Amino acid sequence: MSNIEAEKLIYSAGVLIKDNQAGEAASVLQECLLRFPDAGKAHALMGHLYDHFFHEPLTAEDHFRKAMILAPDFTGTYLYYAQALLAQERYTEMTAMLNKALETTAAEKDAVYNLFGLMNEKQSKYEEAVDDYQRAVLYCLDSDVIVIYQKSISRCIAKQKMYNT
Repeated sequence: MSNIEAEKLIYSAGVLIKDNQAGEAASVLQECLLRFPDAGKAHALMGHLYDHFFHEPLTAEDHFRKAMILAPDFTGTYLYYAQALLAQERYTEMTAMLNKALETTAAEKDAVYNLFGLMNEKQSKYEEAVDDYQRAVLYCLDSDVIVIYQKSISRCIAKQKMYNT
């Protein structure tokens, strides 16, 4: 069995996740991990499934930790983990995850700065959030996503005016 087989299974699971077929994706990833227990990306996706779809944060964290060890350059692990930490309001740990994501070779900087923006916005740090969303815009190459970031900027500015912070 080869790395290519593992990547095919991981890709298939990713497609299923995008189609909101979490159960099927979990089955594919379980098969992948049975055949390739060191497939870090599979652990990252399992962590995402357990956090986002199955609402089992402890199991998700176990998978995220394994993924960071097995595939330390896979940016997705840090982004998924940061999203989980955001939902739990564990901001110090989230900051560490996002900083690690920025250090990876294929960092999705716009996504990282968007998550920084969400974190700061949730803490009512609107000026910092605006700065983060502006950085996200700078690194983004997708016009549709830029519109989302611009709406986030507008939302924070409105909150600043409303609460004078």
